[in-house]
Amino acid sequence: MELLDFIDNVVDELGCREDLQYVHKIPEHGTGADRQLTVYQQNNNFADVVDYITSQTLKGI
Repeated sequence: MELLDFIDNVVDELGCREDLQYVHKIPEHGTGADRQLTVYQQNNNFADVVDYITSQTLKGI
């Protein structure tokens, strides 16, 4: 996480420290693309992927 150390001195000024914490979760949970591929592989159905993306986008709204 050398890059995170490199930018650490400006993330508070930019107000994005909390957003960057997600980077630490990617190795455990994968990226959004990884999760979309998993959804597709369950039924080989792109509509399921669209439904998944929609549900994830609407979380917290």
